[in-house]
Amino acid sequence: MKENLKVHKDYKDNILVDKDSPILAMKANRDRYTDSSPKMEKYLGLPQVGSIYSEDALTWNVFRTLEFNKSFSVLEPVLGELKNPRTLYWTYAASPEAADLQFIVGDAIRQIDGRFGRQITEPDIIIATDDRFILIEAKLGRPNVAPSHLWAGSVDGPALRASYYFIKNPHPFVAKHDEKLYAGACYQLYRMAFYCHLVGSKLKLHPELVSLANEKTWTMHKPSHGSAQDSWGLFQKEIAPGKLDIRACFWQQIRTCIQQNKKPGLAPLRERLENHICL
Repeated sequence: MKENLKVHKDYKDNILVDKDSPILAMKANRDRYTDSSPKMEKYLGLPQVGSIYSEDALTWNVFRTLEFNKSFSVLEPVLGELKNPRTLYWTYAASPEAADLQFIVGDAIRQIDGRFGRQITEPDIIIATDDRFILIEAKLGRPNVAPSHLWAGSVDGPALRASYYFIKNPHPFVAKHDEKLYAGACYQLYRMAFYCHLVGSKLKLHPELVSLANEKTWTMHKPSHGSAQDSWGLFQKEIAPGKLDIRACFWQQIRTCIQQNKKPGLAPLRERLENHICL
């Protein structure tokens, strides 16, 4: 890869394993660069997953490589014990073992999100084990740049879904939620917490919401708002006791776990993480 290359013309050059997966093809066909400004014009029309900064590419490279090599135990120092894990990527199964999970998760989300005519909620990673339902909301950001809206949503999305998240369905939130926080900095976290609690209950598995972010930018502030750490701290107070476990972890922790494992099949991933521009 050329040192100054920001987006691969062929997104598969940015992928380590299972490059021909239809899940990746869907992401590549749907999420493309549309900014025609002079700075971004040369990337116009290219898939975002081809970017060296892509959190989707990093998510796939890490979790699909571990699944492909049957090595999810590598993550147990960060995520806890993972008994017989089945994995979904943006609600889709990459392996036959997770097909039933895909149906249950997709059906639960679409019964609610399908009412609004918008993009369906897509948790980045779901891992269902024998006793846990783990939903991972992954963010990456640019290196050493304070994130401006890690978990903010669209202008009208929060109002459209509020009654479904807080009134019409069982939910994990405190009786009096923070309406400003919900409509602003943490909307995506509320969405993920709601579906984590809902689907975990359907599967009779213990629900856990995990924020996976970049440790380098976690505490960085912008004048217009607080840090990701500040927002996460406020959101933690929105979860009713005993309803949902939530935790924050970092890509750097996962990188350390993978670097410490010398399994040959993980060598390309170890190298990619060692040299990743954002970490």
